[in-house]
Amino acid sequence: MVLVKGVKFNSMLARHFHMVEKVLGGKEKVKVALAQVNPAFLNKDKCIEKARRLIMEAGRNGADLIVFPEAWIPTYPYWGGRFTYNVEKWRKVNITLQENSIVIPSEDTEKLCDAARGGNIHVVMGLNELDNRPGCRTLYNTLLFIGREGRILGRHRKLMPTSTERLFWGLGDASDLQVFKTDIGHLGGLICWEHHMVLVRAAMMFKGEEIHVAVWPGSWCFKGPRVLEPDITSTLCDLYPAVREYAFEAGCFVVSCSAYV
Repeated sequence: MVLVKGVKFNSMLARHFHMVEKVLGGKEKVKVALAQVNPAFLNKDKCIEKARRLIMEAGRNGADLIVFPEAWIPTYPYWGGRFTYNVEKWRKVNITLQENSIVIPSEDTEKLCDAARGGNIHVVMGLNELDNRPGCRTLYNTLLFIGREGRILGRHRKLMPTSTERLFWGLGDASDLQVFKTDIGHLGGLICWEHHMVLVRAAMMFKGEEIHVAVWPGSWCFKGPRVLEPDITSTLCDLYPAVREYAFEAGCFVVSCSAYV
């Protein structure tokens, strides 16, 4: 994906022209890589090694930013509540998910930071985060932001896990609704259903986002009323109008990345 500097704007869009110049930092193009690849299922170490390879590859190919899907390390909990009838299976799979989640900061995040530094590329990673407070085993659905110099910029924990996600993840809070100033523009992001939370969207836009990252666990189908016009896709999925509406409302670029299952 390439974000290209605009050349023609009418008077009503003059402020957006200024924004585009600011986003691109004087560059003609900003190249963005989307890592829509499968993770090493429930294996943190192999996920990190795969991520390092992809980050370095994207950097070698001139990308300024690489985005990974929601909860990519070590996977999104697609199994939902289906094991609740079998306590032993439920216990084992949840312990495995916890043991393969990431503490921020840690040696695991250092490996990702080293890759970002080596590839000279900004990284936004979707992961399962294990709370770093002593004795705490709470997991969060988190976006980790790493700058191209290899430093953690910050994180965002999903504010309200959706539906059965509450079986796995704790609730985030608004203290980490952040936008980070980078050489390619003001960078921020939200996770999946947060794109339907009006005040959360407004808060991010108010902070001056110029490149917005939207991450998802995949695509899905609703059996209710159609939410898309037929010429966009045959899938009854709210993802598509959500990212288009965000771009329209914020007047920013949206980088949307879904998991590959």
